[in-house]
Parts: sequence; C-alpha cells; structure tokens
Amino acid sequence: MSKDFKDLGKESKDILSKDFISGNSLIFTGKIKTPNDIEIKGSVKRNFKTDAKTKVTKENVEVLIEPKYEWKHQDVEINGKLSTSRDHSLGFVSKDLFTKGAKIDFQGTSNEKDGLTLKLSPSYKSDSFSSQITCSYPFLSYNKKTTQPLKWTIEGVFKLFERLYLGINFLIDKDYSNSKKKIDGVVSHAKHNNVVSARFSFDHHEDSLVWGLSYYQELKNKTKLAADYELDAKGPTAKIGGEYKVDDRTTLKGLAVVKSEAGAPTDYRLGLSFKQNVSKHLKATLCADVNVRHILGEGAGQAHSFGCEFEISE
Repeated sequence: MSKDFKDLGKESKDILSKDFISGNSLIFTGKIKTPNDIEIKGSVKRNFKTDAKTKVTKENVEVLIEPKYEWKHQDVEINGKLSTSRDHSLGFVSKDLFTKGAKIDFQGTSNEKDGLTLKLSPSYKSDSFSSQITCSYPFLSYNKKTTQPLKWTIEGVFKLFERLYLGINFLIDKDYSNSKKKIDGVVSHAKHNNVVSARFSFDHHEDSLVWGLSYYQELKNKTKLAADYELDAKGPTAKIGGEYKVDDRTTLKGLAVVKSEAGAPTDYRLGLSFKQNVSKHLKATLCADVNVRHILGEGAGQAHSFGCEFEISE
C-alpha cells in the first residue's frame, strides 16, 4: 500500500522529535474505552512560555478531551475535540466509500486564529498511489481585523519502484484580493533497515526556498539513528539523534541541534529523554532540553528546560 504524504520521512522525524518534552512541562495523558466502544483520550498540560522580546514568563494550563466512536461494520467514524484553549472540532469519516481505499473526511473546527472553519477532505489510496484534496472554508471569523482565506491543499504520493516514493503537495490560499501558492516535494527511498529522504518547499508569494535531507538507520542491537539537515533563508539547521531500547520497559533517546545564521552558529542544544514502562497501565517520560551556550558562559538563546509526561491506559 502506498504511503500518505505526511508519512514520507516519518521514521527520522519521530526519532528527532517524539518524546522530547521541554518548556518545563508537566503532562498527564490517558485513554479509556467505554462499554459501548467509545474511545476517549484526555490530557492535562501545564507549561511555562517565555516571550522572546519581553522575557516575561507565563504559565499555561490546558485540558484536552478527544472522544471517538467507530461503526466498524459500516466503516464510519465520528470524532471530536474539546479544549480549554478554545480549540474545538467535530468530525465525520467514511472509509472505503464506493471502492476500497476511498475515504471522505468532514471536519468542523473552531479556534481563535482561524475562527469557525469547515474542512472537506476526499482521499484515495492504492498499492501504487495515494492522493488527497482538502478544502478549508472560513465560515466565521472571530477576529474582525483579520480574515482567513479559502485554502486548497492537493497532494499525491507515487510509488515509483518497490521502495521509492515521490510526494507532491500544493497549497493555495485565496482571499479574493491576493493568492498565495506553496509547493512541497519529498523523495523517499527505503532499503533494508534505512530510509533516505530529500525534500523541498517553495513559497511563491514570499519567493523563498527551503530544502532538506534526512537519514534513518535501524541497527540490530535495538538502536535507531537519525540525522536531518535543512537550509532556509536564515541559515542551516542540523540535527542528529538516536534511540536505544535497553529492554522491553526502558528506552533512552538523545538529540543534538545546531542552528546557524549569516554563517555563524546561533544555537547549540542537547535533548535527553528517558522513557519507562512503570507498569502495564502507566508509562513515564522524563526529558531535559539543555542550552549548551549557557553552559559555555554565553547568554544567548532559550534557557534550559525540563519536561515530564505520565501516560495512563487501560
């Protein structure tokens, strides 16, 4: 079966981003299933954010609930989201509609940035090709000063050979007075236990080009390695990380990030993650985000931060 566009290069993305919690965050997540097969996910998140200009630190607390119900015999799903940050949604999904691999996703979302938005996303996936068209219609704006444009996203992934994928994504914003166009492309090749991906992103409105390369390698001794290099108008960003599974209950991860602007390094950061299956129903993740420049006596960049997450399941 062909991959979705968002899944191209996912292996390296997960190693370099997943389970790295920062911002002095404390997170509790949980998932339960009711007797009538309604799945409910919930989370409580507390963190601190520092404004880069004013240097003022603010505490943020968010409670999130995501219910989902599936009629498996009808291939129909209803999902929703409720949040104290006023980010809500209600969706309807129908799978294998008319033919195998066809799906239609209808979502209504509400948040302070985009207002009330209706999204319609028909998609199709086969062994050699996958595609999706998404139309986002701004039904109601909560901010009178700004209005969101009508957005069209068209994406397709072609399986050229057994392990070679080509993905293209077009984004068009139309607000009747101006039109913004953006194109993203990814080429991904998987062989044995490694994945190599190349990507680019071109914004026609801002006339900017971003390109990057990523690499993922899975070793036999329960070790996974990943590297990523991205270059934009400001400068390059390089990341390298790894995951080592000590045993069935313990996983260790490490991450190093270097950013440069105008030919000079501006940020060195190290990420550390320790994940432990405390019991059958509880997982704990402890993380540290370290600013190396602060250790070297330089005051630039965000300060060190830590994170902790407890995941509870049935």
